[in-house]
Amino acid sequence: MTWDAANTWAAGLDFGPGIDNWRLPTMIDNGNDGCNFAYTGTDCGYDVQTTSGSPPYPATTVYSEMASLFYDTLGNLAYYDTSGTGPQTDWGLSNTGPFDALQSSFYWSGLEYAPNTGLAWDFFFSYGTQDYFSKTISYYALAVHSGDVGAAVVPPATIDDTATVSPDAEIGGGSTIGANTVVEKGVSIGNYSTIGSSVTINKEAQLGDNTEIHEGSTINKNVTAGDGLTVGSNVIIDKNVTIGSNVTIGDNTRIGQSTVIGSNTQIGTIDMGGEGVQIGRNVGIASDQVIGDGSAISSYTTFP
Repeated sequence: MTWDAANTWAAGLDFGPGIDNWRLPTMIDNGNDGCNFAYTGTDCGYDVQTTSGSPPYPATTVYSEMASLFYDTLGNLAYYDTSGTGPQTDWGLSNTGPFDALQSSFYWSGLEYAPNTGLAWDFFFSYGTQDYFSKTISYYALAVHSGDVGAAVVPPATIDDTATVSPDAEIGGGSTIGANTVVEKGVSIGNYSTIGSSVTINKEAQLGDNTEIHEGSTINKNVTAGDGLTVGSNVIIDKNVTIGSNVTIGDNTRIGQSTVIGSNTQIGTIDMGGEGVQIGRNVGIASDQVIGDGSAISSYTTFP
């Protein structure tokens, strides 16, 4: 639908007392008026500024509601990384969360484009870009409402008959536990997570929403991870590891005990068996490396 039609559609929604006043998602045109294109941190391009702070929330200002949904809430990646190198591994709308019909396409923002009011801002849910276009083009639209409008309905978890899950474990709604997987007592797995076959998650591990662990991996006790963790096949994560949000760990990797991994980090197929390793935020570690005890890594390296 056109931009005008999308605004009319959203404003006309009414789901009962107190659940009207719907609108298109908005954003803040920061910097100079119009598009300040960059690969990170502006109002236009890739990895645009989403909030005034980093997850966990609350953030004091949301700069782009759709970009925050794509990057922060759903943990998706843009086509280009923050250095302008692409494509990134697993870029695009790989996670739609609880949204059944969210498309890898263009969606209208409710904000006109200040340098030319015949244009309006949009967000591209395939490449993860924020941009602008003529209001007369036909795009998709999302309707949003400020504040909480009702409790979210979360479907029950699906657990394979051959899996062993402790009665003391907490499995979030919408999650799937695969065949021959073992989940021990005290484990907590967030909503909409996918745990593959023959995975072992040892006691007291705490995993956030939208976690994805592939077959044959082992998560040892007292591991804590934020939302959006993706773990490849045959990975071993030793005890007392702390992992931030939106971290990706490649196949056949070992993470040594007491390691700390910052948010938005990508790790290839490596031997990181050293204890007490410290890895910062937004780091990329290429495959085929060995990382020893007490190492500290803070710089970004191009991911293969």
